[in-house]
Amino acid sequence: MTPSFGYWLLVYAAVAIIALIVLIARYRLNPFIVITLISIGLALVAGMPPSGV
Repeated sequence: MTPSFGYWLLVYAAVAIIALIVLIARYRLNPFIVITLISIGLALVAGMPPSGV
Protein backbone atom coordinates (compact mmCIF):
# COMPACT_ATOMS: atom_id res chain seq x y z
CA MET A 1 0.00 0.00 0.00
CA THR A 2 1.55 3.25 -1.11
CA PRO A 3 1.35 6.43 0.96
CA SER A 4 -0.84 8.08 -1.67
CA PHE A 5 -3.35 5.23 -1.36
CA GLY A 6 -3.58 5.91 2.38
CA TYR A 7 -4.25 9.56 1.61
CA TRP A 8 -7.09 8.61 -0.72
CA LEU A 9 -8.60 6.33 1.92
CA LEU A 10 -8.81 9.32 4.26
CA VAL A 11 -10.47 11.36 1.52
CA TYR A 12 -12.97 8.57 0.85
CA ALA A 13 -13.71 8.26 4.57
CA ALA A 14 -14.30 12.01 4.83
CA VAL A 15 -16.66 11.92 1.84
CA ALA A 16 -18.48 8.95 3.39
CA ILE A 17 -18.97 10.84 6.67
CA ILE A 18 -20.29 13.91 4.86
CA ALA A 19 -22.65 11.73 2.79
CA LEU A 20 -23.80 10.01 5.98
CA ILE A 21 -24.66 13.31 7.65
CA VAL A 22 -26.39 14.70 4.56
CA LEU A 23 -28.49 11.61 3.93
CA ILE A 24 -29.64 11.37 7.54
CA ALA A 25 -30.12 15.06 8.34
CA ARG A 26 -31.22 16.56 5.03
CA TYR A 27 -33.15 13.71 3.40
CA ARG A 28 -34.39 12.08 6.62
CA LEU A 29 -33.44 8.55 5.58
CA ASN A 30 -33.37 5.71 8.08
CA PRO A 31 -29.95 5.87 9.84
CA PHE A 32 -29.56 2.08 9.90
CA ILE A 33 -29.99 1.83 6.14
CA VAL A 34 -27.71 4.80 5.48
CA ILE A 35 -24.93 3.45 7.72
CA THR A 36 -25.19 0.04 6.05
CA LEU A 37 -25.03 1.45 2.52
CA ILE A 38 -22.20 3.87 3.30
CA SER A 39 -20.12 1.18 5.00
CA ILE A 40 -20.59 -1.25 2.09
CA GLY A 41 -19.67 1.47 -0.39
CA LEU A 42 -16.59 2.48 1.59
CA ALA A 43 -15.47 -1.15 1.85
CA LEU A 44 -15.75 -1.59 -1.91
CA VAL A 45 -13.88 1.65 -2.59
CA ALA A 46 -11.15 0.59 -0.14
CA GLY A 47 -10.52 -2.52 -2.21
CA MET A 48 -12.35 -5.30 -0.42
CA PRO A 49 -13.66 -7.98 -2.76
CA PRO A 50 -17.46 -7.97 -3.10
CA SER A 51 -17.64 -11.49 -1.68
CA GLY A 52 -15.86 -10.27 1.47
CA VAL A 53 -18.30 -7.47 2.04
